[in-house]
Amino acid sequence: MTTNSVSTAAEIAWIGNLRGRTSRLGPGETASLAACLANGWAIATDDRGARRMALERGITLTGSVGILVGAIEDALIEPSLAEALFQRMLADGFRAPIRRLAELLDD
Repeated sequence: MTTNSVSTAAEIAWIGNLRGRTSRLGPGETASLAACLANGWAIATDDRGARRMALERGITLTGSVGILVGAIEDALIEPSLAEALFQRMLADGFRAPIRRLAELLDD
């Protein structure tokens, strides 16, 4: 896995811009959003504030549910295993607008 650090002038400028607009984001969410804005990247996050900020700024967005659904659609994981993982997430307190992944899958 490749790791990146915020290092370009554009990323640093976006951090300043984002910090000036909200104090609700943590440093990790702020840096991630700044990197996406500076580089045209998408973001995967379940953080409500980060999701809102990404949508407001036109950043392509997904979260845990989208990743599980995409993995099913790309045949990277069996639907039953993805559903078991999702149900475990829900049991552990994960909040989602759906109760079953099948609600988002084409039959």
